Amino acid sequence: MIKTLQGSALEFLLSVLSVFLAALVAYLTTKIKRYLYLAADRAKLGIIGAITIGAVERIEEQFFCKSRALHLKRQHNLH
Repeated sequence: MIKTLQGSALEFLLSVLSVFLAALVAYLTTKIKRYLYLAADRAKLGIIGAITIGAVERIEEQFFCKSRALHLKRQHNLH
């Protein structure tokens, strides 16, 4: 009789524990997915930022070269 009661209590305890673990895994899975999504999004923004900075630098170089050439041309025409 006591063995049956102990077996039932152990089975109940394991059932409660498995339900708790399932809920915990479901909760943590959504948190981890959200964290990974945000981390990936930050990485994408870093790449986009680097491309944008490179593009701005290239445009500034071209603009500087053109404005420098125009300035030299004007000076040459004045003399």
